[in-house]
Amino acid sequence: MFFFVIASGIMPVITGWYDGSKVQREVFTGVPDAVKVAFYGTVATMLLVTAWLASLRMRNYERGQPDDRRTTRKNAEKRVKSYRSGVWMQTLLRDPAAGLMHTFIYFGFIVLFPLAFVSNALVPTQHMPAWLQDIANWNPVSAATAGARELWGNPNPSHTIQAWPMQHPVEAALIWSVVILAVAAPLASYFFKRRTTE
Repeated sequence: MFFFVIASGIMPVITGWYDGSKVQREVFTGVPDAVKVAFYGTVATMLLVTAWLASLRMRNYERGQPDDRRTTRKNAEKRVKSYRSGVWMQTLLRDPAAGLMHTFIYFGFIVLFPLAFVSNALVPTQHMPAWLQDIANWNPVSAATAGARELWGNPNPSHTIQAWPMQHPVEAALIWSVVILAVAAPLASYFFKRRTTE
């Protein structure tokens, strides 16, 4: 992975290689070569460090004998309860502060992933069914994506959509951020205080 990132990001800058085919797009528009090299060099280094640290962690897993984790009639009910408590993050909630923080991150990603797939981040929304287009066009991820494209000067296929968030993506992304923060911050504070004072 380290060499792939180096080859795909830094080598074209050094060699001056450019893909002139019709099926491609410029990743960095108007970004100096030095910044590209610094970005890809940092990403490659972080991948290398992460892989090395993961290899150190794996050594701990190689100690001792493996558990017998087969599901049998005797332990099936216990395994289902254990699975359910893990999925609902109840095991992390034993430590109130850290557990609650991880729970918010966990459930936040459960919400974020479907929103990302029903947005303009991955595909143009014009080809979606009409009912799904409405959801995608008013999606906070779509607003943030279109706003980022506009601010970076990249082509924004959503600017032809007449929905207000797609015509004003930067403003829509800021409004969505304020709304999400206004809802999530008091809830997080309430649940944190309730959990840590019980």
